[in-house]
Formats: sequence, structure tokens, C-alpha cells
Amino acid sequence: MSKAEKYGMLPAVYIRNKALNGKIFFSDLLDESMDVNQSVNEPILVLNKVAKTVNTEKCVFLKDVEEAERAIATLGDIAENMLVPFSFREIE
Repeated sequence: MSKAEKYGMLPAVYIRNKALNGKIFFSDLLDESMDVNQSVNEPILVLNKVAKTVNTEKCVFLKDVEEAERAIATLGDIAENMLVPFSFREIE
């Protein structure tokens, strides 16, 4: 069930109402999240490169498996040590 249906409104009416009367929330951690985004980017690029090699060559090379394992370990480390919940404050 969509939010518009939940409140008995047409989607256009719900969207207009939210656009005109909605609240804006901001987190002071958003700037810090950019560091996490940059850290996550490199292992994701490695995984994409490995996937492309496997898909084009139709085989898996040991070096690709090792690179993928390192990238996955890096992502696990980021998830355990760098991710924090955002707290939001309303902007007037």
C-alpha cells in the first residue's frame, strides 16, 4: 500500500501536500559520510573489474579471486568500523 493510499489521497495530491507542507531534516554527519563513500568506492570498483573479467573470459583466475576476497574484507571492515547511525535535526 502506498502512502497516498494509506491517507486516502491520490498520489499527485499526496506529493503536492508533502512538497508544500513537508519538513526538511538535515544531518551534521552528511559531510563525514563522504569519507565513507570514497572508502567504499575502491573495493566496489575492484569487484566490478573482477566480475567483468569473469563475464568476458568465461573463467576465474586466482588473482581475481584474491582481489575479490580483499575487496570483500575491506567492505566488511568499513561496515564494522566506519558506519554510524545518522541523527537528523529539523530545519526551520
